[in-house]
Amino acid sequence: MSPSRLATCLGTCACVLLGAGAAEARGPGSAAQVVQSTLLRHGAITMQLILTPEPRLLGAGTDLVATPGRLAGYVQDGRYDVAITADRAVGRGPRGDVALELIARGEHALAVKGLWNGEKVDLLFSDAGITGRMVHHVSGGAREVQSCRVAVDQRKGPLVLGEVRCLGQQVPLAYVVEPAPLMHMHRSEVALLLLTYFSSAPSPPPVS
Repeated sequence: MSPSRLATCLGTCACVLLGAGAAEARGPGSAAQVVQSTLLRHGAITMQLILTPEPRLLGAGTDLVATPGRLAGYVQDGRYDVAITADRAVGRGPRGDVALELIARGEHALAVKGLWNGEKVDLLFSDAGITGRMVHHVSGGAREVQSCRVAVDQRKGPLVLGEVRCLGQQVPLAYVVEPAPLMHMHRSEVALLLLTYFSSAPSPPPVS
């Protein structure tokens, strides 16, 4: 990312940089393996989404892994243990049940509908961005939630721009997405990691 783009991105309330770079890892007795990673910025909090060899969300108080058939680990508001099949995701989050339908929309889009962490979700993940409705858990010990409309789907060159508007919040949360070549947001494992990221506490401050 160019310095000008980075400066613009860091000026937003919440910034997601998808495809920020790649690193190399060597396994015992094997050739170098490219580990594609992504930086996710949420207010002042930075997380890393590793795409290979298995999708994984890492950051302060966060280590969530999507192995074949299972999403398990913890984020800042608690632990997740979710079984994933071709068309369902079922299990528990820190605040409630997970019971989602995973519906393919062509080859490059995935509809995610049902309960996530005890709250209703209706989102579409595609290579063009993320749209729909979800509930965001607010920071702190209280179980306060905000109903939000997600529209991170405006193309501008290599970027996807958009915002998340939540009830009770006067100013929407602004996001910038720079997709990696192998981002594939319609993959169920990646979509569920991104859903966890967008819906979990803490909440960033509004844009000034």
